[in-house]
Amino acid sequence: MGLFLKQKTALLLLLGVLFGLLMARMGSMSLWIDEDFTLRNAGQPTLAAVMTQSAMTERRPPLSFWLFHLWGRLVGPQEWGWRWLSSAWLLLAVAAAARLA
Repeated sequence: MGLFLKQKTALLLLLGVLFGLLMARMGSMSLWIDEDFTLRNAGQPTLAAVMTQSAMTERRPPLSFWLFHLWGRLVGPQEWGWRWLSSAWLLLAVAAAARLA
């Protein structure tokens, strides 16, 4: 087994364990205040309303609110669904960091 294959196997194992831990804890914790704030902004009925709300309450660009708004349309209002998007980004970031290392 080559070094590349060992590294790839280790990365897949790490991502699998991380995925399992994330899924095990996904619905057991209540929303934190920053998550609640994000979901309130992203939960507006239209993207224009999301833009207006985030312009009134935020100093940073509204891309994350738009993503959460669109994601919420796909998965519905469940807490685990909202957290899935952040978890997916975490898994991608770990994979990208491992690839760069």
